Amino acid sequence: ARLQYIRQYEEREGVKLEAEKISKNPGRRQVAKLALNSFWGRWGMNLNKGQLTYVHTVPDFNKMMADP
Repeated sequence: ARLQYIRQYEEREGVKLEAEKISKNPGRRQVAKLALNSFWGRWGMNLNKGQLTYVHTVPDFNKMMADP
């Protein structure tokens, strides 16, 4: 499975991986996963949030409607 992955990676990306240099590192994997999930959440945020305003008088309402 590992050699097949290395072969497919080289075909797709054009980068030759060295099997003896590939090792599992659970700590690094966890940190990378946390960073990617955090960025995904940050980039997925809606930046165009609406604003709620209470209007008690007609002139204030007209002013708010005229000024986007």
